[in-house]
Amino acid sequence: MGIVMTVVVLGAAVVNIWTQRSEWRVLSSPDIAPGDLVKVSENWVVPCDMAIVKGTTVAEVFDPEKGSKKHTLFAGTHVLSSGRSEEILAIVQTTGAHTTKGQLIQSILFPIPMRCKYNEHLKVGIFCFDKTGTLTMHCLDFLGVQPVNNSRFTPIVDDVKDAPSSEELLYALATCHSVDSLEDCLVGNEVEVRMFTATG
Repeated sequence: MGIVMTVVVLGAAVVNIWTQRSEWRVLSSPDIAPGDLVKVSENWVVPCDMAIVKGTTVAEVFDPEKGSKKHTLFAGTHVLSSGRSEEILAIVQTTGAHTTKGQLIQSILFPIPMRCKYNEHLKVGIFCFDKTGTLTMHCLDFLGVQPVNNSRFTPIVDDVKDAPSSEELLYALATCHSVDSLEDCLVGNEVEVRMFTATG
């Protein structure tokens, strides 16, 4: 556990916490504990797992589980924007080696021994794989939309404005997302950014 704690602590940060004296105090991240109320800042790498209790953020999320924990900031997440002139507050859930990132590092450094060693007990005759695209491209492209009419899919339309019932479709694509603007750039989930950009 000591090695894991060392690796996690190397990513220490300055944290603004609410104290029992009803005042904000600046601490180093190794000094925070679960239950502390923390002020989330812009351009900040989150030092622990925390749940947002007030406000919204735009972040490049570190989420090894790819879950739908909408209001959780995991250790290692880079907060790009902390909202428009609103205070963002979060409660610390786990710190150090107990964070999701800490557990991931621990599982890499100290893996559970496998009962069946594949390289000793199994034989593979043919092994095929295809990684085309994921290795050669770094971004996503928006192909088009496939509207539904009378419970049936219609052909894919390249330009959203050419789709039947394009007004409703444009409203949906332009509003159903979590994309935000930061320094004149669109930030957020790459799929949603491409979708929003396609609306013109």
